[in-house]
Amino acid sequence: MMLRVNRLIIFTSIILLCQLVVLVLLLLGSGSGFAVGFSNGSDTREDPHFAHGEGYPESGPAINPRLTQKMPDNPDRPNLEYPALVLVIDDFGYAFDNEPVQGILNLDVPVTVAIIPGHWASRRVATVAQRLGKEVIIHLPMEATRVTGSEEDRMIKAGMTAAEVTELLKFCADDVYNAIGFNNHMGSGATQNSFLMSELCKQAVTRGWIILDSLTHPKSILYEEALKAGAHAAERDIFLDHSNDPVDVRKALRKAVRLSEKAGRPVIIIGHPRKVTWQVLQEEVPKLIEEGVHWYSLSDVAETEITATL
Repeated sequence: MMLRVNRLIIFTSIILLCQLVVLVLLLLGSGSGFAVGFSNGSDTREDPHFAHGEGYPESGPAINPRLTQKMPDNPDRPNLEYPALVLVIDDFGYAFDNEPVQGILNLDVPVTVAIIPGHWASRRVATVAQRLGKEVIIHLPMEATRVTGSEEDRMIKAGMTAAEVTELLKFCADDVYNAIGFNNHMGSGATQNSFLMSELCKQAVTRGWIILDSLTHPKSILYEEALKAGAHAAERDIFLDHSNDPVDVRKALRKAVRLSEKAGRPVIIIGHPRKVTWQVLQEEVPKLIEEGVHWYSLSDVAETEITATL
């Protein structure tokens, strides 16, 4: 009789322990997103900015006006061959195991992967991107000139103190732990704020970060402040995928090639891990390689002085 009771106690304890483990896993999964759709191909989430096909909320100038200007001589820059493209893909962190994310991470050309910190897939993307030989930067959320409804909880915004900027950068650097720099996510308002940009760039320099101005507003001063602070910096030249039409995305990519040929300098293009973007890149990248287009990482083209007008 005693033996039966002991066995019953042991059996009940095992069941309770299993239930506890399942409960813990469910709780962890609900907070991190890892419990559902991670490795079975069911992760279909995309950047919420495009969830309803409305396009990206901030665009800035269609083409960087400095594209017609000459790059300064820089003995530290690798010997570049033209036409040359730098492919930066923003807004990683929302998803991991869908086709656009995986396809872009596995492209056979250099890709600079820009990750928004604090999302369930941010750290996972950072780890895998580095493993695949891709360059990683922080896609740093910044305040826009208008409320869009898609703002991040943590962002660089007006009224922040230097200490608050430090705290935010620490959070970002801890989450996207292998970042070599940052570019701005949105930020049409913040990138016009001289105090914020000066403070941000000074702190970025102490971390040895490259700075890319996504140029979401024509009056952005991020690039100039980065150079003043002594950072290696660059500006976005073309946005790849403001349209959901693959014809438009393909035209933007081909335009980048023509501009690089004409200007004799690398063209920095920014896209997003969307179905239409992946569709076009999957088709066009092999063709462009065959046509002699050269691909570089952001760190290959970042400069320490502003370009001089021809």
